[in-house]
Amino acid sequence: MSLLFQNILHYLCLGLDYLLSFVLLGLGMVGGVLPRCPAEPVIPDTPGFQMVRSLHLGWNLGCSLESFFTDENGSAETGLGTETMWGNPPTTPAVMETLYEAGFRTVRIPVTWANHMDAGGGIDPEWMARVRQVVDYAYDTGLYVILNMHNDDWYHYVPSLAAEEATTAWYRNAWEQIAGEFAGYGERLLFEAMNEPKVAGSLLEWKNGLISERRVLNRLNAAFVETVRAAGGYNADRWLLIPTYAASAEPLVMRSLRLPDDERLIVSIHAYVPWQYTDGAGNPEAKAYTRAGEKSVARMLDNIYRAFISRGIPVYLGEFGAADKDNSADRARYAADYITRAARYGMTCGWWDNGLLPHEEYNGNSFALLNRADCSWYEPEIVEAMVRAANL
Repeated sequence: MSLLFQNILHYLCLGLDYLLSFVLLGLGMVGGVLPRCPAEPVIPDTPGFQMVRSLHLGWNLGCSLESFFTDENGSAETGLGTETMWGNPPTTPAVMETLYEAGFRTVRIPVTWANHMDAGGGIDPEWMARVRQVVDYAYDTGLYVILNMHNDDWYHYVPSLAAEEATTAWYRNAWEQIAGEFAGYGERLLFEAMNEPKVAGSLLEWKNGLISERRVLNRLNAAFVETVRAAGGYNADRWLLIPTYAASAEPLVMRSLRLPDDERLIVSIHAYVPWQYTDGAGNPEAKAYTRAGEKSVARMLDNIYRAFISRGIPVYLGEFGAADKDNSADRARYAADYITRAARYGMTCGWWDNGLLPHEEYNGNSFALLNRADCSWYEPEIVEAMVRAANL
């Protein structure tokens, strides 16, 4: 087969993929949501749902170990200094102790790995040691810990057909090292395969992706499970979080997820709903959590229930939150309502805390609850509302 013919065939297949993906996207918009859930959702009492309940109330160590920059040549910054590149101080044991004392029971630790690898794919031992130290701060406090792979899609993992072979090889190599390092930790340490896996720059990057991209993601998720299970120690039984495409709760995306044959998996979804209210950069004046906003949260949870919970598949809402628009009381009501509604459907949640304040240069999206420098609360009203709701 000539190179010209191969190129023509490739672009024909890609064009068909885009066409079918746009058609499905349109049908999804016209068709609306999945059927509504019953008046009283039935929540299975299986080990997976018990684990989700144990995660209870979560908090994200955002903009810390996943921080990265590239220089003018596109090369990644390296070294332990990357932890503070996005404005947060180094993480301390006091951060985890403060969270536990307040009532949080899970800390999600996002980590970028690729910019801490050598040419042969080996993770820098100093970086691995620092990640392990931060995990220990949380684990030794009694918290559940979710360790993930966060911004590495900027470097290596790309869920596309063209990049699948290279992505899979890099991905397996990275998780083999991570899982090996933490093989001795018990079930309070969970691994999350990826953050919001998608093809950056694609026309459908945040709109369900291509059919082929969602299928590649299914295969990457299977490779993740297989790699972790083979890594020894407690990894044989470790709870693993599996994301949908872009960690989206869109019905088409959820229906496309194919979980590996493994009994200790939890689906990972991020849902900043309603977007106009939760987003600070593009919607600074949307300060009120309205009745329409409440309905959008309920509709989103209905969809997740139909797609997963009703089929006995547990779900953890690993990221949610609302940006600071000088509306703390309203955000407290939003957080409490979101957590209460999620619990009714058998789900628990983790607030996305990026540690940054509205006056700081971060595109208007401040989700900070905790002052990590002195371990005081910027938003005690929101924290108290979240803890009360989680304990109902």
